[in-house]
Amino acid sequence: MTGEDGYSLVAQGRSIPRPHIPVAPVPKLAPLLRLGPLWGGRGDMVASPFDFPHKRAVKDGRSAIYQALRLAGIGPGDEVLVPDYHCIAMIVPILALGARPVFYAIDAELMAQPDAIRPQISKASKALLVVNYFGFPNRLAACAELCRAHGLMMIEDCAHSLYGRSDGQSLGSFGDYSICSMRKFLPVQDGGLLASAHHPIDLPPAPKIAWGGGFAVFCILCRLAR
Repeated sequence: MTGEDGYSLVAQGRSIPRPHIPVAPVPKLAPLLRLGPLWGGRGDMVASPFDFPHKRAVKDGRSAIYQALRLAGIGPGDEVLVPDYHCIAMIVPILALGARPVFYAIDAELMAQPDAIRPQISKASKALLVVNYFGFPNRLAACAELCRAHGLMMIEDCAHSLYGRSDGQSLGSFGDYSICSMRKFLPVQDGGLLASAHHPIDLPPAPKIAWGGGFAVFCILCRLAR
């Protein structure tokens, strides 16, 4: 049952306005669909790891984490501190290098707590992985200070935050290395970025790692969807 200005809620006997769906003109979206703005064409308004002096394109975010760990010198017997809210893509690269993930607690707002991380640090700890969940900056400055105090490499996971600043500083620049995932922001099947505002990225030849057939299946499904 409907009224002139909306749909009637039969159960409550009242009407609500019809939903209005705004439509953006297609020409205004054109700048967002070009690759140019990714490589420094955005001006100073939006910061991104794409602006860092050292960067390397890789297969995906998982590969970027793997290469960041390699550059951090992670190997068998080392420990990498990771948040207890994570995806498997954060863990597999650690195990592939023979290292061990050590999980630290985050709070209800998905923020890292340095006081909770500190007791987890041991002589075997070599790196801390900090995630900017869903585009919101984590406690990056505090985590960076913790890493400096304990001699840890900090890897900043920007898979959810390709652009942004925290305390006037670009996301991704707090850590020694930052990683990004392209398909979470761009209309591409896959792709990742390893970047650093502080260290050159001189990658040694990588051994072939079997990540599984997920990407191949994903590509097949995308073709079938067409």
